[in-house]
Amino acid sequence: MKNTFEIEIINLGRLLNPNELNAIRARLKPLLKLEGIISMCLEPDTLYVEFDPNLFNLEMFKLMISDIGFPIEQDIKLASLHLVA
Repeated sequence: MKNTFEIEIINLGRLLNPNELNAIRARLKPLLKLEGIISMCLEPDTLYVEFDPNLFNLEMFKLMISDIGFPIEQDIKLASLHLVA
């Protein structure tokens, strides 16, 4: 039987200390009940989420964890300014 689940790796903006890990794990625990989530694993610098892509909206999940204070690494876009004299 083919595994149709996907894994998303969400990098944190920094390393979490043990107290922060415990606090964030407690906030993430209720989200395990969301339809489509198979499992989650939180490491000091990464969150691994296994999910069924047919039942789960990953972008909405990222917004939800951001709302509960999860420190998602933001993509930094640099703009350059060229001045012509």
